[in-house]
Amino acid sequence: MNILSAITIINAYSFLLIGVYILRQNSKNILNRLAAAVNLCFMIWCLSDTFFYHAANSVIAMQWHKIGSIGWIFLTAFALHFFYILAGRSLTIGRHRFNYLLYLLPIIFFAQTWIVGASPIAKDMVESTSGLGWTYVPNTDSVWFWIFSCYILSYFGIGVVQTRFWAKNSKRLRVSMQANAIIAIDTAMILLGFGVDIILPSFSTAVPPLLNVVSIVWGIVFFYIAKNYKLLDVYAIVTPELIMGTVMDPIMLISPEGFIMMCNPATERMLGYSSQELIGRELCDLLKGHKYNKGVIRILSEKKVMRDVEIELIDREENVIHTNASLTLAENKLDGLIGIVINLHDVSEYKAVTKYWEELANYDKLTNLPNRRLFLARLQSAMDDYIKMKRKFALAFIDLDGFKKINDTYGHDFGDQLLVAFSETVKRSIRKQDIFARIGGDEFVLLYYDAESAKLLLDQIHVLRKELTNPLCINDIHIQISISVGISSCPHDAHSAEELFRIADQRMYLDKQTKTREMSTRTCAETSAT
Repeated sequence: MNILSAITIINAYSFLLIGVYILRQNSKNILNRLAAAVNLCFMIWCLSDTFFYHAANSVIAMQWHKIGSIGWIFLTAFALHFFYILAGRSLTIGRHRFNYLLYLLPIIFFAQTWIVGASPIAKDMVESTSGLGWTYVPNTDSVWFWIFSCYILSYFGIGVVQTRFWAKNSKRLRVSMQANAIIAIDTAMILLGFGVDIILPSFSTAVPPLLNVVSIVWGIVFFYIAKNYKLLDVYAIVTPELIMGTVMDPIMLISPEGFIMMCNPATERMLGYSSQELIGRELCDLLKGHKYNKGVIRILSEKKVMRDVEIELIDREENVIHTNASLTLAENKLDGLIGIVINLHDVSEYKAVTKYWEELANYDKLTNLPNRRLFLARLQSAMDDYIKMKRKFALAFIDLDGFKKINDTYGHDFGDQLLVAFSETVKRSIRKQDIFARIGGDEFVLLYYDAESAKLLLDQIHVLRKELTNPLCINDIHIQISISVGISSCPHDAHSAEELFRIADQRMYLDKQTKTREMSTRTCAETSAT
């Protein structure tokens, strides 16, 4: 292996590394794929010339020259396609038709190279007089030579025009610097290529073709532009920090251990803390339950994304903030697990409105007790529990005796206050797990959960009646009230919510009728005695 072969094998390896680096930056971006293709062409060209320079004879040298044609023929087409995409001009022609036109000539040249004995630029191989390896006799007496030269120059010229168009339209300093650097290095490479690979061999066989030897300069400059000027990422200024600062919803990056590593201004505004106070702080300090569930990492490892997660946070003023969150696992192949990105949406106002409408729909406005709608839902739920778990329960239908007369005597405002006072009396005497509701007017129901529900509920009613022997004081007026009660139990009386409700209602009216008859009997007896 001579010195030129050693240089070109190093160049080939360098172009391979540059191509891989570009693809790893963003393999889905067509600009990255085209830039990688250009570097791959250079790699194939340099690799074939590694064997070309020290080939055993002219036939083998020509074979390696033809293998290298994959690189030196398609290189220009890939480069022009790259600049068309960069300039945003490829869309002016139908995408597929544009590709056909762009790659038609290089495909023809490649086919001609392998079908005909000579290539478009070389008709034969001779050893250079410098002893550095093979060189070729230019194919200047063939029309293919001149067509290929026009192909290189025209594609190069169009590429320069597209680069200038891109720089002019963008009106950005960074793009102008990129465009000038690209035009300068491409012009230097095309002039040098024609000089050492086409023009010089026409006059002398002293030196082999050398463009691939110095081509690494193009690779280094391109790599520098791509890395430092963000050539392949024209929107590089739109950094994650800028995006986070623009998003109106709070965003936080949480470490696997539960520490806040990053947050945006929206997070600061929501919680009332500065970023300096938040970064490095444990998330559990801000959670209502003050507990960070590390198991979420395991769940996210499987699902990658979790949506509609309810998280309650505490702000600087100790207010509870209800949020709806999306959680995404932040990880990559190089760094592994980085943490969790949490996107929060403040739903406190929505929760308050929802609670208001829920209370309006399910609770009695006067007494704040569950209304008929909510009670029937709870009754059906109790029935479902019995079907599944044989959990017994009982139902008491309660009606205030003589309430209409009280209303007519003292007025509706007084009657409303009486209902409130009665409700408070009952709530004080029942257990928290039981349901007490107002289903209309002076009608109330009590749902009692227990294995011996019927008996215990009856005892509870006795306690309540004893409590009501003490007059209620409303606006300095002491008034004595009594209640009529009807009780039904599941499963003793019925196995459906509607039937239980109906039976309890009927028994309440029977109780009221019994009292009315007793009252009439007593009244008649008193009248007779008088």
